[in-house]
Amino acid sequence: MATLVVLLLVGCSGNALPPTSMPSASSAAPPTPAVTSPVTTPTASAPTAANGATPPSSATPLSSTTPSPVTTPSPSPSPLPATSPTIDSAEPPAAAMAVVGSPDEVPGRLSSYSYGTFASDGPWLPARILNDITVPVGAKLVVRFLNGTSIADLSARYAAAADEQALVVRGIDGGRLVAGAAEIAAPPVGDWAVEVQLDYPAGQGSGSYYWHVTVTP
Repeated sequence: MATLVVLLLVGCSGNALPPTSMPSASSAAPPTPAVTSPVTTPTASAPTAANGATPPSSATPLSSTTPSPVTTPSPSPSPLPATSPTIDSAEPPAAAMAVVGSPDEVPGRLSSYSYGTFASDGPWLPARILNDITVPVGAKLVVRFLNGTSIADLSARYAAAADEQALVVRGIDGGRLVAGAAEIAAPPVGDWAVEVQLDYPAGQGSGSYYWHVTVTP
């Protein structure tokens, strides 16, 4: 009842209280943020030359090719200095055999030798590849160098012609030097390979010379 009286009194009074304003829905709601488009940063383009050509990249790409190994050449051996032999050539002088007093000489075949600064090691030579000389039993044989060089010393031996390996070798005694040539006795009757070793003068070495000697009765 009291409340009704108050309301009536207020309504009747000229000094009415202003109505309380209520916030509108638009003012009460929080402001919607504006949608901002993302800013796109432009990609920097390579500078273009004045003539329109694209300048080469400053960075050089690495090659994927495997580098070839560097081959170091082997040093070439230095040639040995030439020596001056004390003889005219590397080839020893040729030798020939004859029966003493006969003009018919048969060249021998050289095998092993040492001659000045040169040397060669050869085998015993079989009779089948040698030059033949036929002599009578008891004959004396003379051997000389065909270039006229004097013989310094000699030795002689023989083996059967069929014994190509010289498994049985016999010496020939009684050899001697005569006027720069070598003189030896013929072997006994038979078919032989005869080796005569001749020394070159002035210590220049020696050589082994061979003949196929057939001694007849």
